[in-house]
Amino acid sequence: MQQNFQPPVPVDPHHLVASARLSLAVTPPNSPEYRATAHRAVSTAYYAVFHALNANNADAIIGTPLTQAMSDDWIRTYRSTRHRHAATRLDRNQLPLSNGARILSRSFSRLYNARIRADYHPQTHFDANAANYWLDRAEVAIQELQQLNYNERAIIAAITT
Repeated sequence: MQQNFQPPVPVDPHHLVASARLSLAVTPPNSPEYRATAHRAVSTAYYAVFHALNANNADAIIGTPLTQAMSDDWIRTYRSTRHRHAATRLDRNQLPLSNGARILSRSFSRLYNARIRADYHPQTHFDANAANYWLDRAEVAIQELQQLNYNERAIIAAITT
């Protein structure tokens, strides 16, 4: 390894979920910030899974970076996932994958749609129950992704990049 080489450190999806849950817990339901907090939590639920997917894809395609060049390729792969493309491809996936991969696929596309509503549709209202529902879905999807075998993780990477 190169002496000053530092491998990339992706965003921890579990920390994103925990941060969103904390924000929901400390924001009073009748405060002016409540609606924004709930919407942000739904958006964060999606982004937690998105970052988990990005790390999966970079690991499956590039592997663990051992050099700066590999690190640069890993980061490019991590950042190459397009939101709508990944959601559409996972939603339409017809490959014979495990139940865990199917849970991830369905959850990702549904979380993507919830995030679009939370971020771009002002008529949509999420409360803490809805936000926690999406955070729960995100945690399950992340867990399922992280438990897939290498072959399925590589298939997911091929489908979404």
